Amino acid sequence: MNRQSKRLMGVVAIVLITIPVVAGFYLFGREQIIPPQRAITYHGDTIDVINNHEGHLTLVSFWASTCKPCIKELPEFIAIHDDYRDKPFSMIGISMPYDQADLSVAIIRHFRLPWPNVPDIQGRHVAAFGDIRAIPTTMLIDHAGIVKWKHEGPVNFQTLRRQLDQHLSQSS
Repeated sequence: MNRQSKRLMGVVAIVLITIPVVAGFYLFGREQIIPPQRAITYHGDTIDVINNHEGHLTLVSFWASTCKPCIKELPEFIAIHDDYRDKPFSMIGISMPYDQADLSVAIIRHFRLPWPNVPDIQGRHVAAFGDIRAIPTTMLIDHAGIVKWKHEGPVNFQTLRRQLDQHLSQSS
């Protein structure tokens, strides 16, 4: 192998190593920011999806009435809501575009969910939050719309509480 071939192979090797590193930083090293948005709840109230008061943290739960893990989590989410109600913290549920509104309303009533729930009939919230693909999906978002924590699938509530405590203590 001549000198020019070795040099070319060296350049190719550097490029092959550099591209995934740069792409990884670009795709995963950035903060995900949720744009401000308003929504109409199942009760007909217009709300801001993310509370924009300084130091506030919003828990967003994407769910569906036909999702068994989503329904199973509701008592734990109610406990979280009750335990953190005196903190700069709020919750919102967003049901998936394919969900049946009558079933969602029945679940909201049955569990007496104390946080606002929004039907995402047109899928605009799903898109604004990064094309939610799996449910349940749970996110913690700060007042500036920055995603501080995201989890797809059933939540480990000890982990969620640690995340809440960590991010709420940082904002104090």
